[in-house]
Amino acid sequence: MNAYQPPPLRASVDSGGVTGPDPAGDWMSELGLAYEEAGDGLVRGGYRLEAAEKYASALCIFERMASRNPKDRFAVERLRQIKGKID
Repeated sequence: MNAYQPPPLRASVDSGGVTGPDPAGDWMSELGLAYEEAGDGLVRGGYRLEAAEKYASALCIFERMASRNPKDRFAVERLRQIKGKID
């Protein structure tokens, strides 16, 4: 199974360099949640293989977020929850 690999991230750049938090984190968390919720719906419908693919995509996104910021408790918790759904 090929896991989804999100595109490279770009930080917001001001004339002086990188500023503020990475805005990509917001859309990434929303996308990860969407994949996770799609997986939940597929499980309820009995489509376990398709659900596993959605969970794998969500897992990849949250792993990326957690690797960029190990103190991101949201991403770390989502990783724990999704891994529990896959096992």
